Amino acid sequence: MCPEIYIFPMSEIQLPFLSTSRETSCVPSIGTMDSLTSSPVLHDSHSYTINLLAQELTCPICLQLFSEPVMLPCAHNYCVSCIQSATDSEKGPHRCPECRQEYHGIKDIQKNLKLCNIIESYKITTGKGQDMNTVQCDYCLPIRKPAFKTCLKCEISLCTDHLQAHAKKMSFRNHTLVEPLSDLNSQKCLSHSKNLEFYCATDAAFLCASCFIEGTHYGHDIHNFESAGAEMRCILRADLKLAKEKLQMTSILLQKSLGEEMAFADASDHLTVKALGILDSMINQLNGYKCRLSKQLEEEHACKQESWQANRSQMTKQQSLLKDIQEQAESVLAETDQCLFVHQFLSIKSQLKEALDSNVDMPAPPTVDTRHLCALTRTDELKTDMTMLLLLSNDLRTVKYNAGKQVYPEHPERFQAAPQVLCSQGFSGGEHVWVVEVGQCMWSVGVCYPSVPRRGDHSRLGHNSISWRLQWKNKKLTACHASSTVTLPVTIPPLRLEMALDYSRGTLCFHSIKGRREHLHTFTAKFQEMVYPAFAIHSTNSESWITLQKQYAN
Repeated sequence: MCPEIYIFPMSEIQLPFLSTSRETSCVPSIGTMDSLTSSPVLHDSHSYTINLLAQELTCPICLQLFSEPVMLPCAHNYCVSCIQSATDSEKGPHRCPECRQEYHGIKDIQKNLKLCNIIESYKITTGKGQDMNTVQCDYCLPIRKPAFKTCLKCEISLCTDHLQAHAKKMSFRNHTLVEPLSDLNSQKCLSHSKNLEFYCATDAAFLCASCFIEGTHYGHDIHNFESAGAEMRCILRADLKLAKEKLQMTSILLQKSLGEEMAFADASDHLTVKALGILDSMINQLNGYKCRLSKQLEEEHACKQESWQANRSQMTKQQSLLKDIQEQAESVLAETDQCLFVHQFLSIKSQLKEALDSNVDMPAPPTVDTRHLCALTRTDELKTDMTMLLLLSNDLRTVKYNAGKQVYPEHPERFQAAPQVLCSQGFSGGEHVWVVEVGQCMWSVGVCYPSVPRRGDHSRLGHNSISWRLQWKNKKLTACHASSTVTLPVTIPPLRLEMALDYSRGTLCFHSIKGRREHLHTFTAKFQEMVYPAFAIHSTNSESWITLQKQYAN
């Protein structure tokens, strides 16, 4: 048989120590709290009522206060998690843990809203719904309010109402009030069980008045809590300010790092697109060469095929004619009558003479015009002129000295006697400006015609009549054209140069633009051919490099 359960609404529970009269509704003073709390009748009655209610609000499975209570069809209540676990663990028919009445799983379970409200009221009444870390007033009964201050002298925590009563006592006004403390022992000296009042900075220790009087910390840096706290607050504020500055700097550095990463990614994407563009261009050019070469070879083959067919046709006709004459001659020779023989011989004599006098043209062996094919297979548009000791960067803007020889195929346009290179683009008009950076090395920069020699000393820039160059070598800056050298009054090597070409006016100007802009030299000439920028390296150290940075054209 099911045990009877009594559910009382909280509003109807009359706690015996709570009266509705005007006298008992007032907050008792601190002086009268002892008499109130010491009443055994009130205390026992209150405990009995609370315990009775707690038994009715306890889950039969977990034996704890109901948590989200639900009700079975048999009217028994359980925590939703408890009954769900019990339901999931049963393989057969589901039965109530108390009365064993069968129910049909979770779908028969309903939330008991009335019981939920009663439990909430119970938690408020008993204080079990408050935060475990909240310090409660020591004088509030039966519902304990949160404490507002803790009196270190009285060693009690007070709510706002009881704090007012505490402050009215003249003897209590000098008591030290602090923020609510859950553990008053943390404010007491372990040696003397007195309140802590001082701080020894030398030993980093807390002291009570007895510790201070005993003299154990004599001569130490001792402060009361107010002065020690003020000093520590200043230190903490300074550290906090420094931490904020470091945080701000870290944020700036983080943003800078992100910016640099994005810039690098953009530059990498740009270089990738450019490299792919160059490769696509080279592939297109190679495909063009392939098509032109295939077409030319097909045309050459078709021409030869036509010639061979005509020659074979002529030889076939001559072969047929000779066979006919041969048959006629053999027939005449077989004639035994001398008179008929003479007549037949005279009739074929002219044909025989014509056949014998005709020449048989022997067909020429098939040949290939190798010079023409070599001209077709030249890839001048793809070449980069350089010696075996120079290495070009992937973006084709930097050339540097490399100790080991590069493995390059043979090329007739490569410089053999000088470590110098030409740009792939030439100019036959207009105004053009280049910005060139050089390393800590010996170098030459200038322009030349594409017909500049590739072998011998006269192939060096400035050592012929078709090249003009500025050179830093052996701590001297010189300008040279047609082997005529002029030493310039410069003792510090320029590291950033500007080359300005005015093809129509026939001028080539050099300026140093590292810091202050300084004119170095100007060549004047009447250019007859297309000119190409040219560069040479005369050093073998790690700083032996030249970079073409920018180019402008008007």
